Amino acid sequence: MIEQLYEIHEYTKDEAKTAVDSLDVDWKEQAVKSAEDNLRYSSYSRKGLIEQLHEIQEYTKDEAAYAAEKTGVCS
Repeated sequence: MIEQLYEIHEYTKDEAKTAVDSLDVDWKEQAVKSAEDNLRYSSYSRKGLIEQLHEIQEYTKDEAAYAAEKTGVCS
């Protein structure tokens, strides 16, 4: 989200970080929702789902791993 605000909407990195940090969001739960959406349309290995969430959707590795665990993706 920070990168989108910075690169697309042309906020400074500090402005973008401040905006995202001020949100009252449980990012782990958002990662779970994203993982569930991804799994509706495609199958993923645990590693593949974590990579999708982390590298493409920009969740932290911890958030992505949490989502993979919560959605039951094991291998």
